[in-house]
Amino acid sequence: MSYKACIQGGVTSGVISQDQANEALELFDTLYESYNKQMGPGPAASKATTEANKALNIAVKERKRVRLKQIQAQVNLKKRINEAEGGNIYSAFTSVFDFDVRSRHPDIEGLKDTVRGMAMSRMTDVLVSFRRNFLSSTRNKATQKHMLTELFGGDSGNAAAKQLAKAWAEATEYLRLRANAAGSQIPFLEGWGLPQRHNSISVRAAGYEAWRDEILPLLNVDKMIDRKTQLPFKVLSNTDPEGRIQVSLNLEAALRDAYESISMEGANKRQAGKYRGSGAIGKKYNHHRFLVFKDGDSWMQYNEKFGMGEPFDIMMGHIDAMSRDIAIMEILGPNPNAGFRFLEDTLDSFMLKRMEGKTPTKQRFLQNQLSVTKNRMNVLYDWVSDKAQTPGSEMWAYALEGVRNNIHSAFLGSTTLLAAPTDINFNRFTRAFNGLPQTKVLNDYIKFLMPLKGTERTKLAARAGLVADMWTTMAAGQARYVGEVNGPEITRRMADIIMRVSGLSPWTQAGRLSFGMQVFGTVADNAGKTFDQLDPKLQRMMDSYGIGSDKWDIIRSTPEVNEDGATFIMPTDLEARTDIDPSLARQVATDYLRMVNSESDFAVPTASTRAKSTLLGNTKPGTFAGEVLRSTAMYKNFGFTLFNTHLMRGATQTGFKNKAVYLGAFTVSATLAAAFALQMKEIAKGRDPLPMVGEGADKFWWSALLTSGGLSVYADFVFSKDATGRSGLEQTFAGPVVGFAADTIDLTIMNMYQAYQGKDTRFGSELVKYVKRYMPGSSLWYWRTAIERNIFDTLQMMVDPKTHNDFTRLRRKRARDFGQSYWWDLGERAPSRAPDLGKAFGY
Repeated sequence: MSYKACIQGGVTSGVISQDQANEALELFDTLYESYNKQMGPGPAASKATTEANKALNIAVKERKRVRLKQIQAQVNLKKRINEAEGGNIYSAFTSVFDFDVRSRHPDIEGLKDTVRGMAMSRMTDVLVSFRRNFLSSTRNKATQKHMLTELFGGDSGNAAAKQLAKAWAEATEYLRLRANAAGSQIPFLEGWGLPQRHNSISVRAAGYEAWRDEILPLLNVDKMIDRKTQLPFKVLSNTDPEGRIQVSLNLEAALRDAYESISMEGANKRQAGKYRGSGAIGKKYNHHRFLVFKDGDSWMQYNEKFGMGEPFDIMMGHIDAMSRDIAIMEILGPNPNAGFRFLEDTLDSFMLKRMEGKTPTKQRFLQNQLSVTKNRMNVLYDWVSDKAQTPGSEMWAYALEGVRNNIHSAFLGSTTLLAAPTDINFNRFTRAFNGLPQTKVLNDYIKFLMPLKGTERTKLAARAGLVADMWTTMAAGQARYVGEVNGPEITRRMADIIMRVSGLSPWTQAGRLSFGMQVFGTVADNAGKTFDQLDPKLQRMMDSYGIGSDKWDIIRSTPEVNEDGATFIMPTDLEARTDIDPSLARQVATDYLRMVNSESDFAVPTASTRAKSTLLGNTKPGTFAGEVLRSTAMYKNFGFTLFNTHLMRGATQTGFKNKAVYLGAFTVSATLAAAFALQMKEIAKGRDPLPMVGEGADKFWWSALLTSGGLSVYADFVFSKDATGRSGLEQTFAGPVVGFAADTIDLTIMNMYQAYQGKDTRFGSELVKYVKRYMPGSSLWYWRTAIERNIFDTLQMMVDPKTHNDFTRLRRKRARDFGQSYWWDLGERAPSRAPDLGKAFGY
């Protein structure tokens, strides 16, 4: 019986599916064609049959494994929904995607950060060697190039580069194995090196023929595997008469397929009407390992022409992307779309049961709840799978992200003054709630900010699985308030520089790492206690993340790390234990680090996916609606994040008394911290403190209350009237990008129109104000007033004689409306006196 007849018989008998049969027959034909050129028809058919059967058996087993993984994921999803039926069932569905205080189960966003931390812990030396400096450049460029040589199997002669390459290989192998355990199918490939971050615009502009001719001489074709035959590709001959490299038909087809995927950013793989989402991602990362370069120089040559970013950036991006997809697979299964549809079907089934016997009015209400929950699930799914970041127009998205980055670098220079006191309070409050020591919060911050030992402490924290974002991410401090930072390289670098020199990025990193290390230290200090003997608050924190007495016994029996007399129990050491089942060790370590990361978001509130999805929905960058909403959402994410963390935690406490105690204590302490921050900002602007008692104090305390809730943009509005009396609430709500556009129009078109009408445009004065407002670094807290008085005020007085009258009106308005005077007066080169601190108390 021929092989084709045998395969068709398998379909008829139900042993294999028609799709499996088609794949087997296609593989047989490809193999037969290849072997027939070497050994003749008979032996070729026999060998092709053997190889095709072998591949078919492997494929059948793999499909069965993936199917079981999908079923297990759906069982776990059903379990978490069933556990929530006594509480808020709707939050159980949305908690799958991002953190919810009402859920004990992992969420995709939190799990992604945990996996990322575990991977990066294996390459701490890489992070230390290449971490960004104050100019936002990665360090040790020469070593980075030597590491590339090592990654592609070469010998650079640099021992440090060899160790760094080994660390990267360990991190990526960890991710590969964890992805495969979750249902992926990523093969091991010796000498793989680095993935490519293709620039689709450059690839598309070149066209297939030019791209192919550029890349082929750089590839190690013998190491490239045909995914259909699992055999290496072959080069037929060196060149044709025109000098082009000749390849086999299957390699030509594979290269063309790769080109189409890169140039169209995967759109060629999507079918019209196909369910949107991550789809089956079991083989997603095979394409990263399809193109195998000869050496580091070849990789770099391609990257310079058709790639994006430095090697270090690409390494970090690969870890981020794989961590995200691993988290998605571990929660929704190897086919996330199937897992998502299961969630929707479960929600439909639950709602139908609730509707039984209800009045039409109640049924409409429940139907509305169903619609709202489904919409939230879809939006969150788009965000955690990174679909929401796919631009509608690359050009507009890129340009407007650059505008936002410039605005951030101009506006956020004094945010450190706001973050310092409020963060200390958030950190202290979170420690107190969870039974952690809270008396040395500031001291713990300083340990990570010290120039000499701060790096070593950060390195220890990174080895524990805590991510040092300032080492790996541009504008880490900015990202805390506005989310991921994208756009043109120059604007991202500028924003990063400002966040570093303002102290915001170092301060943010110090807060998160110090809190995490405090948890690891407290766990080590309590290792001698059983779970029942722990502080009830510490018990509650662990139970909130599914850590009970059984997991606690595993954690506390993990060997401790001693550093400068302090002991810690690290999640990475727990995961590395060989005396317990590896899957159990990984699960407990994951829960442990997930707990620390999630609680760090309370200690140092950071822009969250839930907040971004609430503000932006599923609008895309580069579209009109998407860009308008992104402007409106600027600097408002932080407030939504506080609502989803501290305020939601307070609202979900058991009993009215516990709710009141938590929310009351949080509001009072946060408002007092914000009040101190506001006064520091006022002094930094050259003004005396605002009155906190007596006349005008109500405005101050309202502003402090808004600031404590993360709405400092509206707190600034309370005191933002200029000399003309305008306040700009509409622009405050619409966001800085709209404000920037309005200011630009006023400066250009409106001034030309006024000049046409014969009016005094005061163009010079307005130009100086415009530059002062939007110049990167102009708001840096330690030089803001000095620059304003010595440069911008002087320029205004030079170009516009009416500036003196503006200054007089502004002094009167500050005194009349807010009870303030200037300790460094407008237009003066130097301060006339020290700030009058007594003004704050009515003296």
